[in-house]
Amino acid sequence: MGLGDPDPVLVRRCAALEPTEMIAALLPGADDWTVKRLAGLYRSAYYQPAPYPHPTAEPLVGGMRDVLAALRDHGFMLGIATGRSRRTLLAMLEIHGLTDTFVTLQTADRCIGKPNPDMVVRAQAECGAARADTVVVGDSPQDMEMAKRAGVAAIGVSWGFYDVAELRRAGAQSIVQDPGEIARAAFDLLEVSQ
Repeated sequence: MGLGDPDPVLVRRCAALEPTEMIAALLPGADDWTVKRLAGLYRSAYYQPAPYPHPTAEPLVGGMRDVLAALRDHGFMLGIATGRSRRTLLAMLEIHGLTDTFVTLQTADRCIGKPNPDMVVRAQAECGAARADTVVVGDSPQDMEMAKRAGVAAIGVSWGFYDVAELRRAGAQSIVQDPGEIARAAFDLLEVSQ
Protein backbone atom coordinates (compact mmCIF):
# COMPACT_ATOMS: atom_id res chain seq x y z
CA MET A 1 0.00 0.00 0.00
CA GLY A 2 3.05 2.22 -0.41
CA LEU A 3 3.51 2.81 3.31
CA GLY A 4 7.12 1.67 3.62
CA ASP A 5 8.53 -1.00 5.87
CA PRO A 6 7.68 -0.89 9.57
CA ASP A 7 10.43 -0.87 12.19
CA PRO A 8 11.62 -4.52 12.60
CA VAL A 9 11.96 -4.12 16.37
CA LEU A 10 8.36 -2.92 16.60
CA VAL A 11 7.20 -5.80 14.37
CA ARG A 12 8.73 -8.34 16.78
CA ARG A 13 7.12 -6.59 19.73
CA CYS A 14 3.70 -6.84 18.05
CA ALA A 15 3.99 -10.56 17.26
CA ALA A 16 1.51 -11.62 19.96
CA LEU A 17 -1.22 -9.27 18.80
CA GLU A 18 -4.28 -10.07 16.71
CA PRO A 19 -3.73 -8.72 13.14
CA THR A 20 -5.95 -5.63 13.42
CA GLU A 21 -4.31 -4.63 16.72
CA MET A 22 -0.87 -5.38 15.26
CA ILE A 23 -1.42 -3.13 12.22
CA ALA A 24 -2.83 -0.35 14.41
CA ALA A 25 0.27 -0.53 16.63
CA LEU A 26 2.60 -0.51 13.63
CA LEU A 27 0.79 2.46 12.04
CA PRO A 28 -0.24 4.80 14.83
CA GLY A 29 -2.57 7.44 13.49
CA ALA A 30 -3.69 5.39 10.46
CA ASP A 31 -7.38 5.60 9.63
CA ASP A 32 -9.70 2.64 10.30
CA TRP A 33 -10.00 1.74 6.61
CA THR A 34 -6.21 1.46 6.20
CA VAL A 35 -5.85 -0.62 9.37
CA LYS A 36 -8.69 -2.99 8.39
CA ARG A 37 -7.44 -3.28 4.79
CA LEU A 38 -3.88 -4.12 5.85
CA ALA A 39 -5.10 -6.55 8.51
CA GLY A 40 -7.21 -8.28 5.86
CA LEU A 41 -4.25 -8.49 3.48
CA TYR A 42 -2.09 -9.85 6.30
CA ARG A 43 -4.67 -12.52 7.13
CA SER A 44 -4.96 -13.52 3.47
CA ALA A 45 -1.20 -13.91 3.15
CA TYR A 46 -0.58 -15.50 6.54
CA TYR A 47 -3.52 -17.91 6.66
CA GLN A 48 -3.49 -19.01 3.02
CA PRO A 49 -2.96 -22.72 2.36
CA ALA A 50 0.75 -23.07 1.69
CA PRO A 51 3.52 -25.35 2.86
CA TYR A 52 4.77 -24.38 6.28
CA PRO A 53 8.40 -23.20 6.46
CA HIS A 54 11.23 -25.56 7.25
CA PRO A 55 11.62 -26.26 11.00
CA THR A 56 14.81 -24.21 11.18
CA ALA A 57 12.66 -21.15 10.50
CA GLU A 58 11.16 -21.60 13.99
CA PRO A 59 13.38 -23.69 16.21
CA LEU A 60 12.24 -24.70 19.67
CA VAL A 61 13.80 -22.89 22.59
CA GLY A 62 16.67 -25.06 23.83
CA GLY A 63 15.52 -27.66 26.34
CA MET A 64 11.83 -26.98 25.75
CA ARG A 65 11.00 -30.51 24.62
CA ASP A 66 12.31 -31.88 27.95
CA VAL A 67 10.45 -29.18 29.89
CA LEU A 68 7.16 -30.05 28.19
CA ALA A 69 7.69 -33.77 28.92
CA ALA A 70 8.51 -33.03 32.57
CA LEU A 71 5.43 -30.84 32.98
CA ARG A 72 3.24 -33.59 31.54
CA ASP A 73 4.92 -36.17 33.79
CA HIS A 74 4.08 -33.93 36.79
CA GLY A 75 0.40 -34.01 35.78
CA PHE A 76 0.08 -30.66 34.04
CA MET A 77 -2.36 -30.48 31.14
CA LEU A 78 -0.64 -28.35 28.51
CA GLY A 79 -2.25 -25.93 26.11
CA ILE A 80 -1.32 -23.23 23.65
CA ALA A 81 -2.85 -19.76 23.31
CA THR A 82 -1.37 -18.07 20.25
CA GLY A 83 -1.86 -15.30 17.76
CA ARG A 84 -1.17 -17.84 15.01
CA SER A 85 -3.80 -19.53 12.90
CA ARG A 86 -4.72 -23.09 13.76
CA ARG A 87 -3.30 -24.30 10.43
CA THR A 88 0.15 -22.82 11.03
CA LEU A 89 0.18 -23.95 14.66
CA LEU A 90 -0.68 -27.54 13.69
CA ALA A 91 2.03 -27.50 11.01
CA MET A 92 4.60 -26.24 13.51
CA LEU A 93 3.63 -28.87 16.07
CA GLU A 94 3.88 -31.59 13.43
CA ILE A 95 7.31 -30.42 12.26
CA HIS A 96 8.60 -30.58 15.83
CA GLY A 97 6.87 -33.85 16.71
CA LEU A 98 4.67 -32.25 19.36
CA THR A 99 1.17 -32.97 18.02
CA ASP A 100 0.26 -35.17 20.99
CA THR A 101 1.78 -32.90 23.64
CA PHE A 102 -1.02 -30.37 24.10
CA VAL A 103 -4.56 -30.95 25.37
CA THR A 104 -5.97 -27.67 24.07
CA LEU A 105 -5.03 -25.31 21.24
CA GLN A 106 -6.44 -21.78 21.18
CA THR A 107 -5.68 -19.74 18.05
CA ALA A 108 -6.38 -16.24 16.78
CA ASP A 109 -8.62 -17.48 13.98
CA ARG A 110 -10.97 -19.13 16.50
CA CYS A 111 -10.75 -16.88 19.57
CA ILE A 112 -10.71 -13.23 20.49
CA GLY A 113 -7.07 -12.11 20.38
CA LYS A 114 -4.81 -11.35 23.31
CA PRO A 115 -4.92 -9.66 25.75
CA ASN A 116 -8.61 -10.59 25.88
CA PRO A 117 -8.97 -13.60 28.26
CA ASP A 118 -11.02 -15.62 25.73
CA MET A 119 -8.18 -18.04 24.91
CA VAL A 120 -7.55 -18.85 28.58
CA VAL A 121 -11.25 -19.22 29.36
CA ARG A 122 -11.77 -21.58 26.40
CA ALA A 123 -8.68 -23.61 27.33
CA GLN A 124 -9.92 -23.96 30.90
CA ALA A 125 -13.33 -25.08 29.68
CA GLU A 126 -11.80 -27.72 27.40
CA CYS A 127 -9.59 -29.04 30.21
CA GLY A 128 -12.04 -28.65 33.07
CA ALA A 129 -9.46 -26.50 34.86
CA ALA A 130 -10.28 -23.97 37.56
CA ARG A 131 -8.65 -20.54 37.76
CA ALA A 132 -6.68 -21.60 40.83
CA ASP A 133 -5.20 -24.49 38.82
CA THR A 134 -4.21 -22.50 35.74
CA VAL A 135 -0.90 -20.85 34.87
CA VAL A 136 -0.11 -18.90 31.72
CA VAL A 137 3.52 -18.97 30.59
CA GLY A 138 4.36 -16.31 28.02
CA ASP A 139 6.92 -13.97 26.54
CA SER A 140 4.82 -10.85 25.95
CA PRO A 141 2.96 -8.24 27.97
CA GLN A 142 -0.16 -9.35 26.07
CA ASP A 143 0.26 -12.85 27.53
CA MET A 144 0.60 -11.45 31.05
CA GLU A 145 -2.39 -9.13 30.60
CA MET A 146 -4.46 -12.03 29.22
CA ALA A 147 -3.65 -14.07 32.33
CA LYS A 148 -4.47 -11.16 34.64
CA ARG A 149 -7.83 -10.57 32.91
CA ALA A 150 -8.61 -14.28 33.19
CA GLY A 151 -7.75 -14.25 36.90
CA VAL A 152 -4.97 -16.84 36.61
CA ALA A 153 -1.29 -16.99 37.52
CA ALA A 154 1.27 -15.66 35.04
CA ILE A 155 4.90 -16.60 34.43
CA GLY A 156 6.98 -14.42 32.14
CA VAL A 157 9.95 -15.81 30.23
CA SER A 158 13.02 -13.63 29.74
CA TRP A 159 14.04 -14.92 26.30
CA GLY A 160 11.33 -13.22 24.23
CA PHE A 161 11.28 -9.78 22.61
CA TYR A 162 10.18 -7.92 25.73
CA ASP A 163 12.05 -6.54 28.71
CA VAL A 164 11.45 -8.31 32.02
CA ALA A 165 10.24 -5.03 33.55
CA GLU A 166 7.51 -4.83 30.87
CA LEU A 167 6.39 -8.36 31.69
CA ARG A 168 6.22 -7.53 35.40
CA ARG A 169 4.25 -4.31 34.75
CA ALA A 170 1.79 -6.30 32.65
CA GLY A 171 1.17 -8.80 35.47
CA ALA A 172 3.90 -11.47 35.52
CA GLN A 173 4.02 -12.87 39.04
CA SER A 174 7.21 -14.77 38.30
CA ILE A 175 9.97 -14.45 35.71
CA VAL A 176 12.08 -17.39 34.57
CA GLN A 177 15.46 -17.08 32.91
CA ASP A 178 15.65 -20.66 31.65
CA PRO A 179 13.00 -23.14 30.44
CA GLY A 180 14.06 -25.56 33.17
CA GLU A 181 12.69 -23.11 35.77
CA ILE A 182 9.11 -23.19 34.46
CA ALA A 183 7.87 -26.22 36.43
CA ARG A 184 9.19 -24.93 39.78
CA ALA A 185 7.72 -21.47 39.13
CA ALA A 186 4.34 -23.01 38.22
CA PHE A 187 4.30 -25.16 41.36
CA ASP A 188 5.23 -22.15 43.50
CA LEU A 189 2.43 -20.00 42.03
CA LEU A 190 -0.18 -22.76 42.30
CA GLU A 191 0.80 -23.42 45.92
CA VAL A 192 0.37 -19.74 46.78
CA SER A 193 -3.05 -19.52 45.10
CA GLN A 194 -4.52 -22.55 46.90
